[in-house]
Amino acid sequence: LPLQHWEGRTAAPPMGVEDSSAKAARDVRLIIQKVRVATPENFEDLESELLQALETHIDELGDKFESVQDSADKGLEIARRRVEGILNRRKEEEAKDQIPKQALEELKELIQSFEDKTVEFRANTAIGVRKDDLPVLEGVTGDFAQELQTFVKSYADFVTRHMAVIKSPTLAPAIKAEFAQSSAKVDQKKKIAEGLMAAAKSNVAKVQANAKKELLEQAKSELKDQFKDCLVPLESATEAVLDAERAVEPFAKARRGSEEEMLALAADVDTAIRAAREEVDSAKESLRPPEAVEVNELIKVELNQWMASEARKPVLRLGQLDRRIARVIQLVRQYRREVNKVRHKEMLEEMLPGILEQAKAAADNSQTVASVDAAIKNAEQQVQPFMKVAKMSEAQMQELADKAA
Repeated sequence: LPLQHWEGRTAAPPMGVEDSSAKAARDVRLIIQKVRVATPENFEDLESELLQALETHIDELGDKFESVQDSADKGLEIARRRVEGILNRRKEEEAKDQIPKQALEELKELIQSFEDKTVEFRANTAIGVRKDDLPVLEGVTGDFAQELQTFVKSYADFVTRHMAVIKSPTLAPAIKAEFAQSSAKVDQKKKIAEGLMAAAKSNVAKVQANAKKELLEQAKSELKDQFKDCLVPLESATEAVLDAERAVEPFAKARRGSEEEMLALAADVDTAIRAAREEVDSAKESLRPPEAVEVNELIKVELNQWMASEARKPVLRLGQLDRRIARVIQLVRQYRREVNKVRHKEMLEEMLPGILEQAKAAADNSQTVASVDAAIKNAEQQVQPFMKVAKMSEAQMQELADKAA
């Protein structure tokens, strides 16, 4: 070849020896390759490394510098777009994860808030309950019952609103496990609260029962004196009936006195019966149970029942007195019937011979027979009042007997 062909050219390196510019270009391009696949975590380090390599090998690259520089710029641009894409995808993933995380945080706050209220309720109801504490304890228990109801409803609303998130097949296993644990906590806190409520209500019921008993006994004690005042007429009536029963005792015995003595006693019994009846009637008219008084609503029903029961007692006793008076009357009446029966028989026996005499003397005289029949009928009419004189006195019965004779 002519000499002019080789002018301006450097001599080729010997066979097997690498050109320094090519080696420098190769080293820089290796870094460019790493930059092209950079991540947000190592992009800045690789970018610095690439720029440093370009600066270090600027002389060695020679006429290849521009080509390598252009490759470096393109590599950095690709790396920036790649890092930006990775960051955007991460943001999208974080946004997706943020929804269940926010829901989980909401559930945890709901549980924690109710747990704090449960602790407060436990502390307020742990102390011994006294009668004076009842209004406060009832108020606290009622408020906590409302809190429990609100907690259960809020959890139900939460599940309804976040059902799609909770049941999502793409939900992270860790978050899914936390949802399950939190749901189990809800059931646990609910059972604990219900147990505390039951215990508090039991304590309230016991104190209420004791307070109710105390109030009832106090009210009964105050009313008993009024009932005693109402029973004064009844006591007088009872004593009068006892007098009548004592007077009638001889009529209940098998061995009695003479007819004259017993009829005199019967008159005394009549007087005792009238006195007893007047006392019983007076007691019935004057018997008035105590008027209802203003009482605590807690004992109103039981106190009214007790008052009704107490008011029935004197009524029952008056009924017993009526039956006892009736027995006294029956004993005297029975005796008088027996006396009248004997007298009736004796009078008939006394009158019958005379009637028969008249009948024989006038056997053939029909007119006389008619007069005898009239005499018999007249005798029967004369003794007939003795069949109805259970309540007659001795004097009245003697007057009838004289008329009949």
